[in-house]
Amino acid sequence: MVTMHKTVCALLVVLGFGCVYGFIFAREHTDEYITALAREVRLEPLFAISGTDPDKLRRAISNLETATSKLSELQKTNTEMRYVQESLYPIQFLYSLANLEETRLALIASPSNANAIAYERSLMYTIREGARANMRFARAIRGLTRLSLSKTPDLYSLAGLITKDSFEKAALANRERFRTATYIAYRRWICRITQLCFQNDTSPFLSKDLPPPPQDSADPLYIKRVEDFFLLTKIVATSTPEKISIILSQSACIRELPAPYHYLLFAEKKVRSRDTVHFTNDIFFTPTEKRPGAILALLAEQGINHAIVRPLLFYQCPESQYDLGMLSAIKNTLAIAKKSPGVAPVTRARLFNAPSDTMAFKYVHAALQEKDLTPDKKLVYEEILLQLEARNTRFDVLIQEIATVIDTRASQVARDVPFELNALNMFLTHSAFSSLFLTHDTSVIKEVATLTERAPQYLAEYEATHARFSELQFTVGVDALVRASTALRKFDTPSEHL
Repeated sequence: MVTMHKTVCALLVVLGFGCVYGFIFAREHTDEYITALAREVRLEPLFAISGTDPDKLRRAISNLETATSKLSELQKTNTEMRYVQESLYPIQFLYSLANLEETRLALIASPSNANAIAYERSLMYTIREGARANMRFARAIRGLTRLSLSKTPDLYSLAGLITKDSFEKAALANRERFRTATYIAYRRWICRITQLCFQNDTSPFLSKDLPPPPQDSADPLYIKRVEDFFLLTKIVATSTPEKISIILSQSACIRELPAPYHYLLFAEKKVRSRDTVHFTNDIFFTPTEKRPGAILALLAEQGINHAIVRPLLFYQCPESQYDLGMLSAIKNTLAIAKKSPGVAPVTRARLFNAPSDTMAFKYVHAALQEKDLTPDKKLVYEEILLQLEARNTRFDVLIQEIATVIDTRASQVARDVPFELNALNMFLTHSAFSSLFLTHDTSVIKEVATLTERAPQYLAEYEATHARFSELQFTVGVDALVRASTALRKFDTPSEHL
């Protein structure tokens, strides 16, 4: 009977069902089993959000839940209301990620049978809720498309091209990710039970080949001019904050432009991600005068003739966590390096000289290979390496950003500001599907699952309908752009300026 149960369970796992969820916990774990699991969650966990505070994430999810309810009440039909309320955002999956990270950290800090069981339950619950949320999202997209009387528009930004088919393909790939995650969890469980699998007590990421950084042709003087502009707009804070310049060799949000990608981070703790992270290779603006669209017309009426484009915002880039998570991880790497002057000093100096994703990886790799690293310090660097790999650092900031935008838009519509908040439009433009389902996380499948597709043939058209700071600083003037950007921020977040 036991053999038959295992055979059936293994078959169900391969098919994507959650048989493991009831099967793993029928016994007391041995010390060897607990040690193996603690090593696994420390070095190669599934769906880890290292660098994110679980309590902060729960508060952000609660705010998103409230904002989603507010948005659902604005829908015209009960069907659209239900789709928005139940399927737009994977609320229970997000809560499960917070619980999973909490149990992961508890198991690392105190390996025990209770903590091991708690983590395993959290993991399988996370996989189950992710699969269910993905299924609901896919059904909602299909249902809303059938209800729509007009053709679903294609969307293009610096992140690439998004179509209705993009969401269907992404949901299908996501379904396979969760099935694969179930299989991996089951396979690892077998390894721990039988003790037949070799486990090396070093991160598998240390064997990863690091690509050379791309050739940088950006003008440092122009980058500095762009950075100064963001300070002048007071988008970041009322006082001059500490700033960090970081270079990324890869980007999900600016992939239509050539690498590398320069970013400016401001060390402000009480403002949202949009106010602390800026792309500085160049700035794009949308001219508002005599352009189609009710919102652009309204902005023009208010004297905002050029609306700044923020390419890292989730409704511009549904994969924004890919960039934001890496930038936050590099920022944490710099903080650790600052506190550890004696660790990997040569690579550390190179990291501070030119902070980048490539140098952050090299520094952490070098640090973890130092023989006199204390166990506590080793654990810190392992967590930083996990942050660099998973790109889920400060995930709560993105969730809060979405909650704030949704709440603000709903309030503005109540005051007759003409934002289009119908269900289909919100699913296509504001779902942040890729970021919220962690499709950038390669802990399950080594290839990043992208929603957007590179479409360089559309870039010329995009540039024709937008203006660059490199041109406008001379034709319009920096002062006029500063006034327009400041006014746009007040329009976009009115509650901050009451």
